[in-house]
Amino acid sequence: MEDIKSFQKLLDEFEKLPKFKYERSYLDICHYPGNRFEEICSRILAFYFQPKNEHGLGTLFIECLFGAIKYDFESIDHDIEIKLEAFSEGKRLDLLLKNRDWVIGIENKIGAKVNNPLDKYKKLIDECDKKNKFNILLTLYDIIDTIELENIKTNNFIIVLYSNFFEILKNKIDQYISDINMKYIVFLNDFIQTLEHKKGGIIMSKELDAFFQNNLTVLEDLTDKYKTFKSQKYERAVDKIKELLSKIIEETEDSKWNIDVNNNILYFKTDNDIGIESWFKEDSLNCFVIQITSWLGKGWSKYKEQLKEKFPNGEDYTEDKRHCLTLNTITRQNDEDQIEDNIIKELRKYYNEIKSL
Repeated sequence: MEDIKSFQKLLDEFEKLPKFKYERSYLDICHYPGNRFEEICSRILAFYFQPKNEHGLGTLFIECLFGAIKYDFESIDHDIEIKLEAFSEGKRLDLLLKNRDWVIGIENKIGAKVNNPLDKYKKLIDECDKKNKFNILLTLYDIIDTIELENIKTNNFIIVLYSNFFEILKNKIDQYISDINMKYIVFLNDFIQTLEHKKGGIIMSKELDAFFQNNLTVLEDLTDKYKTFKSQKYERAVDKIKELLSKIIEETEDSKWNIDVNNNILYFKTDNDIGIESWFKEDSLNCFVIQITSWLGKGWSKYKEQLKEKFPNGEDYTEDKRHCLTLNTITRQNDEDQIEDNIIKELRKYYNEIKSL
């Protein structure tokens, strides 16, 4: 009894929580695995980093990047050269941005380890004849591996988390609202949403995440009990179906009744394409559905008009080649024996109708 009270309390708390259902982004749908996805993200970044492109955001992306590394700038020239996969001694740096005052080298990390030759990238950036030089590791995840951190530190790379970069971007984007091309803002939102979800920052909601984390033991206990309940309920429904099959065969003295792999009671007419299909709804013993089914379609075309005339209130639908006419849903009121009697009575009635076709 205490278990039931604690479960009910938990369910009441769950009902009060805000729910969040993640809908796949366009990038999710087009997702390429591994480095290919990083390459796609780098191309998206390159588009938005270029002030002259048609997004209407000007230098916003570069300003936000400078904000993430706390670099003070007075103004940013729109004349910027951007190179994707800049070669350095046979290796490729994801992004290289240059204008008259500075050069920015960006190694973009979405999931892979930082095992890149950062020394070669640093050399490439150092060779650029610019006053200010920035080596940046733009990463979706925190870097915690000591070897990776040493590699980053030795080559003077600055770690910028996507989450920090996006936060600055979201806070500044309203300043560009008058010039924004909304088509490319939709693409940008999709990009941000994809990476935030990939990191796991938004799974359902912060409150819901905390609820699951704080109640793991009780939830696992509840889940186990529910699985046991579902299993026992299913087994009982299967047993009941077998009992009903035995009874309806006895009542009709017809051996064409059988049970299919889904534990539906079936009866086939002689031509094997028109018959009765019936089952307990959702493994419940309280609701039993009966319908006439034509599995190949030939029976439906042959008997359609007769069936609709006999059962004008039947609800018909088509599923692939199957044509179905739902006739009756029998529900249990109080007595379990009563619903069984009603099921047998109705099955026999529809059996007689099918036989008369």
